[in-house]
Amino acid sequence: MSLNEPILAEIDGEVGMLTLNRAHVHNAMDSTMADHAVRILESWRADASIRAVIVAAAGANFCIGQDADSLRRCLDGGEPCCRREFGANRRLFDALAGLGRPSIARIQGAAYGPGLGLVAACDLAVATYDAHFAVQETRLGLSPGPLAGVFADAVGVRAARRYLMSGERFSAVQALRIGLVHEIVPGENELDEAVSELAHALLGGAPQALAGSRTIESPDAALEAQVTSASTVEARAGISAFLESRAAPWDPRRRM
Repeated sequence: MSLNEPILAEIDGEVGMLTLNRAHVHNAMDSTMADHAVRILESWRADASIRAVIVAAAGANFCIGQDADSLRRCLDGGEPCCRREFGANRRLFDALAGLGRPSIARIQGAAYGPGLGLVAACDLAVATYDAHFAVQETRLGLSPGPLAGVFADAVGVRAARRYLMSGERFSAVQALRIGLVHEIVPGENELDEAVSELAHALLGGAPQALAGSRTIESPDAALEAQVTSASTVEARAGISAFLESRAAPWDPRRRM
């Protein structure tokens, strides 16, 4: 792995860390960066030993938005270039949604445009107090594109519409209020600690059960999923461990 790559991938035990690594341009997103991230996520999806994924970023900002050169390519190359550049964002959001295990966004600084979409596509998000967010596409004369759907899924349609239409910047406190992030902390030291604790908590859940909990289903479908899950080897092991007052096989406390 080269430190000059646009995305860094590390595995620490059962947790994968995907890091946006273009700090010199504030991690502005282009199709090369997005496609690189997709390839990593798809390889991790096939690796059952990776049970949770953290999405982080090098430097002062999580992602400042769409890369300027990417936008120039769209102006010069027309629809084919735009489809390639913006389609890569869609593939990245879909790769996170289809990961089959929980994902956590670790956010500092700016998370704009596709950066905000990346936060919304993760299951959970933790940010520093000075983090800030925006969807600036309409101010560039662009439709918000694929990020609109993942943003609305994360915060609800009414809350999403305000920021999708206005393009206004909003704070970590506002992001917490609308549900885009789950926790805010004073600084990056506390950010690492909070993300680590959250990842550790997630590892206490059974792998198949965690995958099932990522999809919010209709009441009938949810009942059927729960009934079906009760007959799995995983459920038998987990319920037996609970009844016998011991840690389940997948629980990190079992190895302590």
